Amino acid sequence: MPDRLLPRLYPFRTLLVSVVLATCALALGTLSGLAAQVVVVFGLYDVLAALALSFVAVVLAHLTRVRPSLGLTAAAVVAAVLWLGAYRVADAYLFRLEQATHVAEHSEDLAADFAASGTDTPLQLVDAGLVAQVGVGGWRGAFQVQLNAGLLAWRAAGVSRVAPMPLWLHVLIAAAEAAFVALVVHRALGNLTVEPTCARCGSYLNRKELGRVDEAEADRLRAAWVTGNRVVPAPTKGSPGSIAVYEDRCPIGHTIKAGYALVRLRGHGRSAAAPGPLASLPAELHDVDGPTASQATDA
Repeated sequence: MPDRLLPRLYPFRTLLVSVVLATCALALGTLSGLAAQVVVVFGLYDVLAALALSFVAVVLAHLTRVRPSLGLTAAAVVAAVLWLGAYRVADAYLFRLEQATHVAEHSEDLAADFAASGTDTPLQLVDAGLVAQVGVGGWRGAFQVQLNAGLLAWRAAGVSRVAPMPLWLHVLIAAAEAAFVALVVHRALGNLTVEPTCARCGSYLNRKELGRVDEAEADRLRAAWVTGNRVVPAPTKGSPGSIAVYEDRCPIGHTIKAGYALVRLRGHGRSAAAPGPLASLPAELHDVDGPTASQATDA
């Protein structure tokens, strides 16, 4: 995407990510409803949806070069609600079709019911039964029947376990499910705030681990970078050092000289030292007026 065009599209990037994420949430919710006809373990599809939507959201953010914002947080919440809604609707719709299939298989035994209800097809008979039971037919009636039965805890090999519960608890659990999915997606997008970007085009930099160095070498590199000396690290692959060295380059090709970052790994190094970024040497980039580079940072 041309760099001159990107700023003009900036107001629409968050909207684009939101729309695509919402569409994926609807599709994923429908697939979850289909899969739930075979196997259900309470919480399983929540975790799968959270991971899948997080992956999609991060990929979209990289493709559009959008940074985390309140708009993306709202998109995560909407996606979570849409996923849960599609999941429940698809499950109810397929439950209704399953009942119709059962009626069709026993149509001869239910001849009197067909005659009494004035219906001609198995699906019409099912809807008539739903109306008589909960006052409404279609997938809404099927959903109401499922709701009245209780919470489906698990389903496998044609056997289900349902836990009876009041409506308010159903609502509370549904809210917790949506909140869990939204929170995971939000956290995944939030991690993008620490990912380096190209100062020229805003693309997330391609980061590659070069190896490890020890604390002494990390201190030497950090001191040099802060004073403006572009010392290139020479880590060793497979080294037991506690500091990881990463190389950063613009994926579009704006990098003249690669940038570097020092990151202390979790569970390594000094006992009192917290894991995380230690220092960075930004990449030197092509620019309209010649090479440019940002000032090194000391975390």
